[in-house]
Amino acid sequence: MGPKLRKLEFAEQRYDSLARPSATAVVQLWALLTTSVQTFRERGKQGEHGGTFYAFLKFIDHFNYIILAMFADCADEVLQLTRYFDVRDGDGTGVHGVVGDFVSRMFCLFITGHVVDTGFTRHMISRLTSQHMTFVLDGIAKTIGGATIQDSINLPHSFKQKSFC
Repeated sequence: MGPKLRKLEFAEQRYDSLARPSATAVVQLWALLTTSVQTFRERGKQGEHGGTFYAFLKFIDHFNYIILAMFADCADEVLQLTRYFDVRDGDGTGVHGVVGDFVSRMFCLFITGHVVDTGFTRHMISRLTSQHMTFVLDGIAKTIGGATIQDSINLPHSFKQKSFC
Protein backbone atom coordinates (compact mmCIF):
# COMPACT_ATOMS: atom_id res chain seq x y z
CA MET A 1 0.00 0.00 0.00
CA GLY A 2 2.92 2.35 0.65
CA PRO A 3 3.93 2.83 -3.02
CA LYS A 4 0.34 3.59 -4.02
CA LEU A 5 0.13 6.33 -1.40
CA ARG A 6 3.43 7.80 -2.54
CA LYS A 7 1.97 8.39 -6.01
CA LEU A 8 -0.31 10.99 -4.41
CA GLU A 9 2.61 13.20 -3.44
CA PHE A 10 1.83 16.78 -2.53
CA ALA A 11 0.84 18.93 -5.48
CA GLU A 12 -0.77 22.01 -3.99
CA GLN A 13 -2.26 23.25 -7.26
CA ARG A 14 -4.37 20.08 -7.60
CA TYR A 15 -6.37 20.92 -4.51
CA ASP A 16 -6.61 24.68 -4.91
CA SER A 17 -9.30 24.17 -7.52
CA LEU A 18 -11.44 22.66 -4.74
CA ALA A 19 -11.50 25.72 -2.50
CA ARG A 20 -10.18 28.72 -4.41
CA PRO A 21 -13.19 29.57 -6.67
CA SER A 22 -15.66 29.81 -3.79
CA ALA A 23 -13.17 31.66 -1.58
CA THR A 24 -12.45 34.14 -4.37
CA ALA A 25 -16.16 34.73 -4.97
CA VAL A 26 -16.63 35.44 -1.25
CA VAL A 27 -13.68 37.79 -0.94
CA GLN A 28 -14.47 39.57 -4.23
CA LEU A 29 -18.22 39.80 -3.59
CA TRP A 30 -18.79 43.37 -4.73
CA ALA A 31 -16.44 43.16 -7.70
CA LEU A 32 -18.25 40.03 -8.94
CA LEU A 33 -21.67 41.53 -8.38
CA THR A 34 -20.78 44.93 -9.89
CA THR A 35 -19.24 43.29 -12.95
CA SER A 36 -22.27 41.06 -13.43
CA VAL A 37 -24.74 43.95 -13.13
CA GLN A 38 -22.75 46.22 -15.46
CA THR A 39 -22.23 43.51 -18.08
CA PHE A 40 -25.92 42.56 -17.98
CA ARG A 41 -26.89 46.24 -18.41
CA GLU A 42 -24.59 46.57 -21.41
CA ARG A 43 -25.35 43.25 -23.13
CA GLY A 44 -28.85 42.35 -21.99
CA LYS A 45 -30.24 38.83 -21.84
CA GLN A 46 -29.53 37.99 -25.46
CA GLY A 47 -26.02 39.38 -25.94
CA GLU A 48 -22.79 37.46 -25.75
CA HIS A 49 -22.83 35.80 -22.31
CA GLY A 50 -25.84 37.94 -21.43
CA GLY A 51 -27.92 34.89 -20.57
CA THR A 52 -25.24 33.71 -18.16
CA PHE A 53 -25.15 37.03 -16.33
CA TYR A 54 -28.95 37.18 -16.28
CA ALA A 55 -29.18 33.68 -14.78
CA PHE A 56 -26.57 34.56 -12.16
CA LEU A 57 -28.31 37.79 -11.16
CA LYS A 58 -31.68 36.06 -11.02
CA PHE A 59 -30.26 33.29 -8.82
CA ILE A 60 -28.03 35.27 -6.48
CA ASP A 61 -29.34 36.81 -3.29
CA HIS A 62 -27.96 37.28 0.20
CA PHE A 63 -29.08 33.78 1.21
CA ASN A 64 -27.20 32.14 -1.68
CA TYR A 65 -24.14 34.30 -1.04
CA ILE A 66 -24.06 33.07 2.55
CA ILE A 67 -24.45 29.48 1.32
CA LEU A 68 -21.46 30.11 -0.97
CA ALA A 69 -19.46 31.41 1.99
CA MET A 70 -20.42 28.36 4.04
CA PHE A 71 -19.27 26.18 1.15
CA ALA A 72 -15.95 28.05 1.13
CA ASP A 73 -15.53 27.35 4.86
CA CYS A 74 -16.35 23.69 4.29
CA ALA A 75 -14.01 23.45 1.29
CA ASP A 76 -11.21 24.98 3.36
CA GLU A 77 -11.63 22.30 6.01
CA VAL A 78 -11.79 19.52 3.41
CA LEU A 79 -8.68 20.93 1.73
CA GLN A 80 -6.74 20.69 5.00
CA LEU A 81 -7.84 17.07 5.48
CA THR A 82 -7.01 16.19 1.88
CA ARG A 83 -3.54 17.67 2.19
CA TYR A 84 -2.91 15.59 5.30
CA PHE A 85 -3.60 12.41 3.36
CA ASP A 86 -1.54 13.65 0.44
CA VAL A 87 1.67 14.30 2.36
CA ARG A 88 1.65 11.54 4.94
CA ASP A 89 4.18 8.75 4.45
CA GLY A 90 1.80 5.81 4.78
CA ASP A 91 1.93 5.66 8.58
CA GLY A 92 -1.69 5.34 9.67
CA THR A 93 -1.18 6.10 13.35
CA GLY A 94 -2.34 9.72 13.12
CA VAL A 95 -5.35 9.20 10.87
CA HIS A 96 -7.84 8.65 13.67
CA GLY A 97 -6.88 11.92 15.38
CA VAL A 98 -6.86 13.96 12.17
CA VAL A 99 -10.24 12.64 11.03
CA GLY A 100 -11.64 13.11 14.54
CA ASP A 101 -10.44 16.74 14.53
CA PHE A 102 -12.00 17.27 11.11
CA VAL A 103 -15.35 15.86 12.25
CA SER A 104 -15.19 17.96 15.41
CA ARG A 105 -14.53 21.16 13.42
CA MET A 106 -17.33 20.37 10.98
CA PHE A 107 -19.72 19.67 13.86
CA CYS A 108 -18.75 22.93 15.54
CA LEU A 109 -19.13 24.93 12.33
CA PHE A 110 -22.31 23.51 10.90
CA ILE A 111 -24.27 21.67 13.57
CA THR A 112 -23.75 24.11 16.43
CA GLY A 113 -23.93 27.08 14.05
CA HIS A 114 -20.53 28.65 14.73
CA VAL A 115 -19.91 28.98 11.00
CA VAL A 116 -21.50 32.44 11.23
CA ASP A 117 -18.81 33.49 13.74
CA THR A 118 -15.68 32.72 11.74
CA GLY A 119 -14.02 32.46 8.35
CA PHE A 120 -15.60 33.19 5.01
CA THR A 121 -19.16 33.10 6.35
CA ARG A 122 -18.43 35.75 8.98
CA HIS A 123 -16.75 37.87 6.30
CA MET A 124 -19.75 37.51 3.99
CA ILE A 125 -22.27 38.42 6.68
CA SER A 126 -20.15 41.42 7.64
CA ARG A 127 -19.95 42.64 4.04
CA LEU A 128 -23.62 42.05 3.35
CA THR A 129 -24.76 43.86 6.49
CA SER A 130 -22.51 46.86 5.87
CA GLN A 131 -23.13 47.26 2.12
CA HIS A 132 -25.93 46.72 -0.33
CA MET A 133 -26.54 46.89 -4.05
CA THR A 134 -29.82 47.40 -5.85
CA PHE A 135 -30.37 46.68 -9.52
CA VAL A 136 -33.34 46.13 -11.80
CA LEU A 137 -34.02 42.69 -13.22
CA ASP A 138 -37.13 41.98 -15.29
CA GLY A 139 -38.53 45.36 -14.27
CA ILE A 140 -38.28 44.56 -10.55
CA ALA A 141 -35.76 46.11 -8.17
CA LYS A 142 -33.58 43.53 -6.46
CA THR A 143 -31.42 44.36 -3.44
CA ILE A 144 -28.55 42.28 -2.17
CA GLY A 145 -27.25 43.05 1.29
CA GLY A 146 -28.22 45.80 3.69
CA ALA A 147 -31.26 45.37 5.92
CA THR A 148 -32.48 42.31 3.98
CA ILE A 149 -29.62 40.24 5.37
CA GLN A 150 -31.14 39.91 8.84
CA ASP A 151 -33.29 36.95 7.73
CA SER A 152 -30.19 34.89 6.91
CA ILE A 153 -28.03 35.48 9.97
CA ASN A 154 -29.62 32.49 11.72
CA LEU A 155 -29.03 30.34 8.66
CA PRO A 156 -27.48 27.29 10.42
CA HIS A 157 -30.37 27.28 12.88
CA SER A 158 -32.79 27.32 9.94
CA PHE A 159 -31.06 24.22 8.59
CA LYS A 160 -31.41 22.43 11.91
CA GLN A 161 -35.10 23.28 12.06
CA LYS A 162 -35.58 21.87 8.55
CA SER A 163 -33.64 18.71 9.49
CA PHE A 164 -30.94 19.22 6.87
CA CYS A 165 -28.19 18.52 9.43
